[in-house]
Amino acid sequence: MTVLTLAAASMMSGKAGVVEITSGTPTYNGQGFRVFYAPSISWNDAQAYVASNLGAGWHLATATSEGANNFLWQTIQAADPKPGDPARQYWLGGYQSSPGNFQWVTGEAITYQPWAAGEPNGDDNWTGHVSIGRFDTAQWNDEGSWPSGIRGFVASTPEPSTYAAIFGLGCVAWAGYRRSKN
Repeated sequence: MTVLTLAAASMMSGKAGVVEITSGTPTYNGQGFRVFYAPSISWNDAQAYVASNLGAGWHLATATSEGANNFLWQTIQAADPKPGDPARQYWLGGYQSSPGNFQWVTGEAITYQPWAAGEPNGDDNWTGHVSIGRFDTAQWNDEGSWPSGIRGFVASTPEPSTYAAIFGLGCVAWAGYRRSKN
């Protein structure tokens, strides 16, 4: 993307300073991901941006396995305009639902947890949110809602099994509608 295109995308995004930095939508196991550059954006604003601008099914990204986490980090590294910066953390869709209990925005418990040394440490009391990129690695940090070290966020589509369930329900509903019309 050219600088002019990035500036135009930022102005039209609905949130000043939010710019998509991925080229296309990289996929891992059928799940699409997009990386957004938005320095110092809060987790809540990132979540609201995704809900308002990316369409049905998109949410802050989940990394439920080592492979998915490594793919996300590689995608961020390839897209980030300031590679090698130790303050390069991006929001994921994880948060503490209660002290010590982390879950994804999809409602799943977080079972794969590549925390950096000393994390999670309860930033912002217990209202931490998961970021990737601690110490410029694929490791996680529990940041508070308004950290200055956040570079942006990662959004993803539902996992393919979710798509299949939605598609399957749609087919059942359509079949029922067609049957009732006859």
